[in-house]
Amino acid sequence: MKLTKTLLTAASAALFSTAAMAGTFTITGGTPTTIANFENISTAGFTSEAGSATQYDVGATLTTQNTSNVTFTFVGKEAGFTNVFFYFGNAVFNNQVALNTSVTFNNVGAGILNFGFQSNSAGSIFSNGSSQIGLMRNADHTQALALFNDLGGDRDYDDMGVKISVTAIPEPESYALMLAGLGLMGAIARRRNKSAAL
Repeated sequence: MKLTKTLLTAASAALFSTAAMAGTFTITGGTPTTIANFENISTAGFTSEAGSATQYDVGATLTTQNTSNVTFTFVGKEAGFTNVFFYFGNAVFNNQVALNTSVTFNNVGAGILNFGFQSNSAGSIFSNGSSQIGLMRNADHTQALALFNDLGGDRDYDDMGVKISVTAIPEPESYALMLAGLGLMGAIARRRNKSAAL
């Protein structure tokens, strides 16, 4: 009986450890900034560390903590310029696409995310950590908002908004451990059925 409880506990731990792994973001550096209105950018579900949906960090760096799938979603704009969002130096979309347009990249390694924005489709790309970008993340640190301030002259950080979502990829060892535990439970059940039949 004690062996059965131990095996059940091990199998449960394997199963739930896979579910418990979560991709998360950290935001480091930057200057806390407050804006009363993001105009056409949806900040639903986001609060800063201070508990406000209008506080973000300017010039901060966004980092993933685990190998993850990363999704970029266009969440709005308030700009006359056609601004462009980049990932690893390649244009993903601009601020003229339909709201909630998303692109997902799989198996993104842990570390600083290589994204940026370009003002009015020309010139330099302002990368993660630039003072042209404000960042905020949600309460469980699985989503962040990247808020771009283009070169249009105003300092409002609502010229293009991109929601960045991260989903952790379970490690193969977790699956192997879970399958081994389930296999042992099956063997115990068969053994028990044979004993009961005798």
